[in-house]
Amino acid sequence: GRGSGLDLLRCESMASLDQPTLARVLQKNYIALVSMAPLSQEVESIGTSLPPHIGPPVAEMNSIWFKLWLYQKLCSGPPSLLLTKGSRLRKLPAFLKGYSRVLVTMWGHDPTLVSLSSLLLTLNDALTHSAVLVQGHGWRGGEGEVRHLPLPFDPSPAKGTCCVGWQCGFC
Repeated sequence: GRGSGLDLLRCESMASLDQPTLARVLQKNYIALVSMAPLSQEVESIGTSLPPHIGPPVAEMNSIWFKLWLYQKLCSGPPSLLLTKGSRLRKLPAFLKGYSRVLVTMWGHDPTLVSLSSLLLTLNDALTHSAVLVQGHGWRGGEGEVRHLPLPFDPSPAKGTCCVGWQCGFC
């Protein structure tokens, strides 16, 4: 019955249903929807208000534009460069010197980690198809770290945890 268990659903498996059928199935069988992974640009969100959805409601929360907006608002973020489609690089941007790997995000796709040694070739190939966001990741041979932090943030973070923006004195 409704609410008697837990199901793992993929947005992709629900995409073939028309909106009224999707809404009917979800309302009949589920109390809430919880996103367990960030929605990517390649996956369409379920797009129904009932049952309530807990998590990022739309893939745009993981878009290049949202990342850049968030970095600007927090006065923090990795060194980033947005390159337009059709650009061609003859050498790597100076700010990437010292990074072991770089996060490369093609427009509308999930980011991938690329080693600095193959970056120039990868970027020039990607730029023939799409705009690209390039971000430093992993400093001086380090692996770098990606943290997914729940909101709201604790206003007095414990030692060894992350803080954001004004809490850390970045702004």
